[in-house]
Amino acid sequence: MNKTKGIKILKNIIFAILIFFIVVVGIILFINLLVRPTAEHKRNISKTNAKIIVDINDKSKTRTPIIRTYKEEEYKKFSKDKIRRIKGVISGKVEGDIPAVHLKGDKDIIYISFIKDEEKIVPDYIPEIEIEIPEDEVSTAPYSTENAKIIKDKLKNEDGKYSYKLKRYRTQYEKYFMHYNIIRIYYEVDGERYISTFGLNATNADDGANFLRTKH
Repeated sequence: MNKTKGIKILKNIIFAILIFFIVVVGIILFINLLVRPTAEHKRNISKTNAKIIVDINDKSKTRTPIIRTYKEEEYKKFSKDKIRRIKGVISGKVEGDIPAVHLKGDKDIIYISFIKDEEKIVPDYIPEIEIEIPEDEVSTAPYSTENAKIIKDKLKNEDGKYSYKLKRYRTQYEKYFMHYNIIRIYYEVDGERYISTFGLNATNADDGANFLRTKH
C-alpha cells in the first residue's frame, strides 16, 4: 500500500515539474515575441486587393513602415476601439520598430507607390495625405491622440511618381528631437476609395546623437 502511495506521489511530482516546465517555456516564448520587432511579412497588410509601398530616404535596411490598408467605406465604420488598436499596431511593438525620416536635405521626402492586384498603378485622382500629430510630444502612448493636430494636404505628383515632404510640426525647443506621426493616405482606384495608414518617426538627429544635450 505504501509503495503504491509512493508511486502516486512521484507521478504527481513529475507531472507538476512538467507543468512548471511548460509554463516557463511558454512565458519565455511570449516575452520573446513581445520584444522582437514586427516581422517583415506582417508589416504591409491589406484587407483589399490594393495597397501602397512607402520608400524612405536613408531608411534602415531592416525596417519598413507598418502599413494597414482598408476600403475607406469600411474603415469609416470601425469603432473607436478598433481604430485605436490599428494605431497601436502601426506604432510598432518595440522601440526602433518603425523607421525614422530625417528632416535634413532631401531625406525628408517619402515616396509612395500604389499597387492593385500586385501591379503598380496610377490612382484615379491625386491622393490625399492626412498627418496626425499627437498633442503631447512626450506621450508614452502615441496612438492616444484624441486632441491631436491634423495636417491635410495632397501628394506631389511628378510623372506618376508620388511624394510628400515632411516637416517638423511642433515648435522646436530642443537641439535634437524625434517625434511620432500617424499618416493616412486616401486614394481612389477604379472608382473604389481606399485608405492606407502607417506610423513614422521624424527626427533631426544623426546616428549616435545625444538627446540629453538640449542646447543648440
